[in-house]
Amino acid sequence: TPAVTDVIEDAIRWTSEQPELAPDGRVGVLGVSFSGGLAIVAGGRAPIRDRLAFILSFGGHGDLARVMHYLSSGEVLGDTESARRTG
Repeated sequence: TPAVTDVIEDAIRWTSEQPELAPDGRVGVLGVSFSGGLAIVAGGRAPIRDRLAFILSFGGHGDLARVMHYLSSGEVLGDTESARRTG
């Protein structure tokens, strides 16, 4: 749901405010598979973008434009029936 990026944003904010975890107030984020796109979306938000040292998206989907379209709009492009069978 769209709330997932809010949770990621909250986690980045909280972690970056912990001096023992983020002495310089910045953290790195690793997103695996679909969460890589979610991490990129959350990391681009103004309240936390300066709190990030890096975002690493590992094993993300093969069509970043399609994934980003979904993450920003909730609309699935393409053959959703095929995606359901393989997904």
